[in-house]
Amino acid sequence: MPRQRSRQGIAVGARYRHRDAPNVTWEVIALYVGVDGKQHAVLSNISDLTWRKTISVIELEQSGHYAQVATL
Repeated sequence: MPRQRSRQGIAVGARYRHRDAPNVTWEVIALYVGVDGKQHAVLSNISDLTWRKTISVIELEQSGHYAQVATL
């Protein structure tokens, strides 16, 4: 499956941590454009794959709440 990349540079497989929960790592598993026209990222907790959330790409990149984690 090809990696999808947002206009801002987020790709499927990228990992992030929330500043308030630095021990939880989230991985981007899908990107899509919502009915509102905004791009969203579906994140999955790498420790518990049943734990998912969807946030806007703007929130992920510009809010300061998430920091990208280097992947191997």
